[in-house]
Amino acid sequence: MHFVIFLFLLINLLLYGILVAIAFLKRGFYKKNAKLYKASFFYTKLIFKSKISLVNRPKLAILKFKKSQKYAWFNVANPDMTSSFNAFEINILSENHTQRDCILILKNEDNANNAVEFLSSNFPLKLEMFNPDFSKGTP
Repeated sequence: MHFVIFLFLLINLLLYGILVAIAFLKRGFYKKNAKLYKASFFYTKLIFKSKISLVNRPKLAILKFKKSQKYAWFNVANPDMTSSFNAFEINILSENHTQRDCILILKNEDNANNAVEFLSSNFPLKLEMFNPDFSKGTP
């Protein structure tokens, strides 16, 4: 009986540890063999990665959005408790900017600029202002 309780507590502690570790994951980019990946790191340890296709996407752009986050746990005291922040979305673009894929969203502009510097120095990507030109048609 004591062993079952001990095993149950050990499993719960392990699950709690995994959830805390997931909460502290950092998102970023990972380069391996000239391929680009979006990755999640725990400190410096690579946990997850997913490949980003750069086919027909030679350009980069940083788009700035005003976002807000609702605090659900303050619902009783103040039902409309929100926090506003700027989000910097890094996108890869087609040649005429008519197609874009968001590859990472960051809250800090300096981190977004560092990420774009990494991408443009390691891959054939060029930073441009987002300005779609629909007159040329989509490829």
